[in-house]
Parts: sequence; structure tokens; C-alpha cells
Amino acid sequence: MVLGSGAADYHKPIAIGPDSMLVNGFLEVRPKNGIPNGVFNTFLATANATVSVISITGKGILYGGRAGSGGVGSQKTDIYYLYIDGNLIGGAEFRTHDAWNLTSLYCSPFHILKYDDVFFEYMLGIIPGITFESSFEVFYEEKNGRTPSISVEVIYALMP
Repeated sequence: MVLGSGAADYHKPIAIGPDSMLVNGFLEVRPKNGIPNGVFNTFLATANATVSVISITGKGILYGGRAGSGGVGSQKTDIYYLYIDGNLIGGAEFRTHDAWNLTSLYCSPFHILKYDDVFFEYMLGIIPGITFESSFEVFYEEKNGRTPSISVEVIYALMP
């Protein structure tokens, strides 16, 4: 019987590139996502209209975000829309997301964070990890003839 000689394969050195590093003895590879940026927009919606709330141009990744409405009466049938590279990826009506209990991350591009039909405050989370090649946009459709306060905040990085 012949046994192997020399150091085992797992003792060989490995090259570590600029996008990776050793953390507590383990190799951690980090994606090249660029510098994180944040954008926040809040204003009064236009009654019975669809408006652009956030628009990001470039190639990047979304780290997460939130989109909300509230203040002047029930807005539970209003809708937020998410467009990636000019394509509609998903829409979220507060009432439907609440009825379907879409409250956990990754159940939809949007998930319910707050649904308060007493004080008329509604908040959606936007899932992290969405990548885009040319653009990322969020629109709001007001369907009740009111002008609620709406706000959207996203954290993203553009690829270098």
C-alpha cells in the first residue's frame, strides 16, 4: 500500500484578490458593488394621478428601501409600482398586500411594514438584492382623489 506524501491539498496557499479578504481565517469574497448611496423623496401626491417618486440611472444593486403613504384618509387602494430597466416588476396595493399577509421579506418585491387603517398610515418594504442594468424607478398611483403625503427611501450602489 502506497500512502501519499507531502502537504495535503488543503494546506496550499491561495491568492487573495482585491475583492476578497481573510476574516478570522476564512476567505470572504465581496462583490464589487461600488459605494453605497441613499436617496429619499417625500411630497404630497397628485390626486388621481401616477407620479414618479424615485428614479436611479445606471447599473447597480438595491440594498433595500421603504415606501409609505398617509395622512389624509384611507389610501389603502393606492399602488406603488417598481420598474427595473423600464420593465414593470411589481406593484403593491396596501389593502391587497395586507389581505394576503405579504409581510415577510422576499414574498414579493414589496412587503407590508405598517398597515394602520385608523390613522391611515401605510408602509411597504422593498426587498434588497435587486440588480438593475440601466434604471430603477418607483411610481405611486393615487386612486382616491386625495393628496396624501408619500415617501420613498432606498439604499443602493452603482457598479464601478
